[in-house]
Amino acid sequence: MHYQLKLLLKISFLVLFLLITGLSGSLSAQETSIIKKQISETHNVEQKIALLSKLAGRYINVNPDSAMFYANQALFLAKSAEVEQYSGNIYGTLGDVLVMKDSLNLAEKYYDTALNYFEKADNFFKVAGVLTVLGNINLVKDNTSHALQYYLQALHISQENNITGRLPYLFLNIGTININANNIKEAQAYYAKALQGFEKTHDSLNIGRTLSNLGLTYQKLNDYKQANVYYKQALSIFKRLNAYADLAKIYFSLAVVERLSGSYKKAIDYLKISLQNIHKIDFNYAGPRINILAGVEVELGAHYLALGNYRAAKQHLKKGFQLADKNGLLTIARDGAENLSLLYEKQGRFDSSLYYHKILKEKSELLINEENIKKLANIEAHYKYDRLIEEQDRKRIAEAKAQRRKNIIYIVAIVILVLVALLLLLFLKLGRNKAARSKLQKKNLQNELELRNKELTTQVMTQLKKNELILEISKKLEKTLSAAHPDNKPIIERVIKELDSDESREVWKEFEVRFQNVHSDFYKNLVKKYPDLTANELRLCAFLKLNLNTKEISSITHQSVNSIDVARSRLRQKLGLSKEDNLTSFFAGF
Repeated sequence: MHYQLKLLLKISFLVLFLLITGLSGSLSAQETSIIKKQISETHNVEQKIALLSKLAGRYINVNPDSAMFYANQALFLAKSAEVEQYSGNIYGTLGDVLVMKDSLNLAEKYYDTALNYFEKADNFFKVAGVLTVLGNINLVKDNTSHALQYYLQALHISQENNITGRLPYLFLNIGTININANNIKEAQAYYAKALQGFEKTHDSLNIGRTLSNLGLTYQKLNDYKQANVYYKQALSIFKRLNAYADLAKIYFSLAVVERLSGSYKKAIDYLKISLQNIHKIDFNYAGPRINILAGVEVELGAHYLALGNYRAAKQHLKKGFQLADKNGLLTIARDGAENLSLLYEKQGRFDSSLYYHKILKEKSELLINEENIKKLANIEAHYKYDRLIEEQDRKRIAEAKAQRRKNIIYIVAIVILVLVALLLLLFLKLGRNKAARSKLQKKNLQNELELRNKELTTQVMTQLKKNELILEISKKLEKTLSAAHPDNKPIIERVIKELDSDESREVWKEFEVRFQNVHSDFYKNLVKKYPDLTANELRLCAFLKLNLNTKEISSITHQSVNSIDVARSRLRQKLGLSKEDNLTSFFAGF
């Protein structure tokens, strides 16, 4: 049963590389012709390498020899031109072909090289894929510790980079490692995860393989009935898919269950069907065929031996032993030697029996040593993986803490920025309010000034009318003076004189007071800049400040319009203004 485990669980995983690399696929004659024509016509080395690599990948399922030929051509050009872009895929294709040719050691070297190129390019998807395939190869070669290390690395990379499509395959493979170590419960847990993943993607082939492996876990628990249930479910799927390699293995498993149940004849029938399916395996199968064939031959020989058919037993046992011994399949070779030793003992050929017994002892010792090494290696691999997970957890915790600190800093910074923004808005609002108040105050002052100016102008105009009335009275008195009684003439003359003198003095006195109240600094600023201005000129400036015209000023001052014009002209000269300059606008600045 030990070699059944290796046969049934390890070989099937090698079909994954074609899925992993994405290079394989059917290629029509027309497509082949087009690519070949492009290769012959292009002079661009990189483009030619890409086309050769593509052609090699497409030929894997059709003609492995052609795939290797084109891959080697691409590799030669890539090395000559020092182009590394396609090297990972090229070495991966070569590894693919070598797996199909059962050259696992050489295939492993090519996959290792492909892995280096994918790691340089940070192509995590293909890194995880190649690690998975390297794990599969080491599983077939019984290097379970190395296989586990590859699987755990692939699992870590897949989980870190959210490569969810890879996970079911890795769960399946890690479950295999656990079965090898007799960790049945752990194996069932991993297979359950794998089955769930494959069901989500509707991957019928791998659903069947997972069911087959679950059957093996129950077989190891001696629950043959439950094992048979899972095997039959898997058989139904493989028949529907015409998966000959998997059919060969599932019939082998059914044969083992029948033998363990004591039904040797039915077991032999299953093994014969298994052999028939082995011969139907074509190039679409990416795994080694020898492993399956050697295991079936040895198991078939053991069944014939139990039934006493020594001739058939010898034929199958020798064939299976030779295949296993030649290809380094220790477990199958050991079981073959054990059965051959027993066969020759029953035939009385003790020298041949002793010969195979020695081989049995040698293989058993190697297996024991190997098993011990594997156990230690498995423990070491799990330890390394646990440390990796712990380190990963520590890193995540540290990153989470750092992120929290960053978040706190960001929050504090945002709060500060918000507060600064609010303060700026507040200051801006206060500034606007202050500006508005200032503007309002200025407007109020202007309004008040305009009001006072109006009042002052009104007062001046009132005074002007008053002066006109006094002047008119004075003129009427002067007209009546000649016709007046001589005794009254002195009185009338005195009245006329008093009217003229009092009016002028009182008017200017009141005007000066009111004007100073409204424009307190006007005279001061004007005299400071133009100290040569006379009192009359200052008074004229005040009238102009109030926007009075020449006629109005003439009425107030009892001077002719012409005199006022002359006074304005002189004032312009003193102020250094031209005729075009507006005096009223000029005095608005004082």
